Amino acid sequence: MVCYETLYLTSLDVDKALEIVDDPNTPSDSRFDVGEGLYWFCVDHYSGMGDPLYRVQCELGYKPGPCSNGPESEGSQWVYELLTRSL
Repeated sequence: MVCYETLYLTSLDVDKALEIVDDPNTPSDSRFDVGEGLYWFCVDHYSGMGDPLYRVQCELGYKPGPCSNGPESEGSQWVYELLTRSL
């Protein structure tokens, strides 16, 4: 299980989250929670195509459903809130 306490990220330090998402040793439900929370954080806080958060949003490979408008699972909501508090 991912120790979410290690995800004290700012908009300039998102590579750690990408590593967790891409790590095959991370349980798939944890990878999804981190990926979904990080995706929505990037969507809500990037400042244009030159922003590192935009790059992360594109590299995650997470594609929300047409009716999605934010993190849905409890874990992804937690990740999103943690990232938002780090701003």
